[in-house]
Amino acid sequence: MEKLSLKAYAVKNKMSLFSVVKLVKSGKVKSSTEEVDGKDVTYVLLEDEVNNSSVKSDTKEVENLPFDIEKELKKLMIEVASLKEEIEKLKK
Repeated sequence: MEKLSLKAYAVKNKMSLFSVVKLVKSGKVKSSTEEVDGKDVTYVLLEDEVNNSSVKSDTKEVENLPFDIEKELKKLMIEVASLKEEIEKLKK
């Protein structure tokens, strides 16, 4: 298990520090308190198994999406051409 400080956990998950403290106090996130330099410091414990399974499920969802890169490229090229024409008209 990996340990992160409350601030590092907040930055990693794009949350406020206050929200992380609430999660730790409510017990929704596993944590441990250690004494460092005479002060009690709270760390959030990360479980690698849970994170890996969520990443794998997200990857499967992306693979199932119908996506044809050639069609998308043609659409983007048409869009760019029309925008270039509009820019030329505005310059005149």
